[in-house]
Amino acid sequence: ALRIIESIQDPKSWETLLVYFNREKDPEIIFRLVSIILKGNYSTLLPFAERNIDSNVPHIQCSAIMIYLKGGNIEQLILALNRLKQLSISSSPDSRIAACDVLGSTPIGDFSTMLIQLLHDEELEVVA
Repeated sequence: ALRIIESIQDPKSWETLLVYFNREKDPEIIFRLVSIILKGNYSTLLPFAERNIDSNVPHIQCSAIMIYLKGGNIEQLILALNRLKQLSISSSPDSRIAACDVLGSTPIGDFSTMLIQLLHDEELEVVA
């Protein structure tokens, strides 16, 4: 599925795929899809980010965070960084894993302190 997604160039198709995968509740695929789309034009994803920045599903929330980090205004950037910080110190290993995924795929800023803390996490799934 991800190879097909990578070959799609039309932003309208990306939004359709996001809606489909969101309905299917597959957060890993959504996170990967957003990562692929962000290599191109991210402005079509801002509505998705607005709807999901406070999602209870860590990888969905992280998809929104990535969109805001790459293409949001200053308020959205600050909101994304705050949500990322919350996920990185969450009691849930799934939240901390999702934070690691964002930190590993976001080339902006100095997230090394947050990433180092997560790499020394007590849960092996987070460190992996």
